[in-house]
Amino acid sequence: MPRPRTLSILFVVLVSMGFPETGRADTFYSVHLASYQNLENANRHVNRIKHHRDVVFWKEIEIPEKGRFYRVYVGRFPNRFDAVAFWDQLNAEGAVTYFGVHQFTGPITDTKGYAAAGPLASKQSEKESIPGG
Repeated sequence: MPRPRTLSILFVVLVSMGFPETGRADTFYSVHLASYQNLENANRHVNRIKHHRDVVFWKEIEIPEKGRFYRVYVGRFPNRFDAVAFWDQLNAEGAVTYFGVHQFTGPITDTKGYAAAGPLASKQSEKESIPGG
């Protein structure tokens, strides 16, 4: 039986290193590439890169005092470490301009606000990608 002192040391080590990632089987991580206020532009970005990557999608998000954005994501990684490694690769290629790795739970095609590459859904005027939006 472990002694209380041993358990205390183990707890301190886990807290300082970060707890191992555990969770639901449908949890995954993706790299945030860009944000658009215009759905057509998000779709255009997804369609432009979907042939070069396995998983590309956008997610609708409402940001208080900023409004609605459509975030473009790439990849579906089982843990944050793998997603960050992929971000590092994209960063070395100059494909990303800021750090963005987000956690998701559930299917990306059956949840409101998510969409895999598909037809254009909006005809609004084009706007630039907004990092961090």
